[in-house]
Order: sequence, then C-alpha cells, then structure tokens
Amino acid sequence: MSKEVKILLVILGTLDLLAVNGAVGYLLTKKPKPSAAPQVSYIDQCGDECKKYIDAQLKSQNLKVKTETPTPTPATKIVYQTAPKTKVRSTTYVTLAGSGNTTATDWVNVSGSDFYFNPADYPGLVSVYFEANMKLMTGSGRAYVRLYDVTHGIGVQGSEASTQAGVDTVVESGQVSFWAGRNLIRVQMKSLTTESTFYTSGRLRIITEN
Repeated sequence: MSKEVKILLVILGTLDLLAVNGAVGYLLTKKPKPSAAPQVSYIDQCGDECKKYIDAQLKSQNLKVKTETPTPTPATKIVYQTAPKTKVRSTTYVTLAGSGNTTATDWVNVSGSDFYFNPADYPGLVSVYFEANMKLMTGSGRAYVRLYDVTHGIGVQGSEASTQAGVDTVVESGQVSFWAGRNLIRVQMKSLTTESTFYTSGRLRIITEN
C-alpha cells in the first residue's frame, strides 16, 4: 500500500468520527417540540326549560339568603326610676285668744280675739278648720260663732259654726278659705234669739302635707 493511500484512509476515518460526534451532539442539544394544547369544545345541551329551571333555583337561593339575614337586636336600655317621695300629713293647732258673751242677734266682735294669718306661712297647706268652745245660756235657740277678715271687711268663708247646747261644747266649722297674704282676723259671735251666747275659747286646726 502506498503512502498516499494510507494518508487517505486516515483522513476518511477522521471524517467519519467527526460526523458521528456531530450527529450525537445534535441529538443531545435538540429540544423536543412542545405538543400542541388540547382543544376543548363546549356543547350547550341545556335547552330553554333547563335554563328556566336554573334561573328559578338561583332566584330562590337569593331570596332565602335575604330572608335568613339576622335582624340586629337593639341594645337594651336600662332606665332607673327614683321612687316618689311619700308625703307626710301633719296637723298644727293655733290657739286663739279672747272670750265673751252676747245677746245680740247681729255679729259682734269677741274682745281680744284679733290675730294675723297668712296661708303662705304653712307650706303644703291642705286645709284649715275653726274650732270653738261655746254654749247657749238656756239651750233654747242657737248660738253662732265665726271668723271675720278685718283686712277685707268680710266674713271668712266656711268659718261659721253653731250650737244649741246649754253646756260648753266644742264645735267645728267647715273648711276655712283665707285670702292670700297677711290679713287681720278676729272672732265674732251672735245669738239667734235674745238668749246669751257664750264663747269661751277657740283654735285653728291646720293640716299640711309635705
């Protein structure tokens, strides 16, 4: 074999080795082609009746949610009430001076019986009554007594009382109505007949409530 032929064989062997290495390298570096994404198709098999049913179910679910929404409970407000104060009723007695007697059938003043009275001096005033200790000398006829408002020149409303008893007797008037303010008051007496009327003493019974 000639020298030229040997050289040629060496060259051809080298070329085959390069070709093989190149092919292997190509296969190792070549990236596989990504597979195509699957195609998804939607087929609407729900007809008009089906859609109506679904809509009805959705509406009923919405209505149920609204119905079941809890109603907020209002906060409880505690109110403390103070028990009303119980009022206490009291009675006060005011003794009146003066005494006397008369056979007059018109009103006459009882000597030394003047006094001043002001309703405002008695807070919570409920009522006033005039009590008198008196008698009719023979017990035949009737003896009278009353309070007189000197300041206004009138008899005090409701203050009149009377008796037919021939012995000392305590009599009481109805509810007395004094005018407002500080007024001068005195006791007066008279007889229905000419029989003697005796006035021994008197007092005011004053009822207040506070």
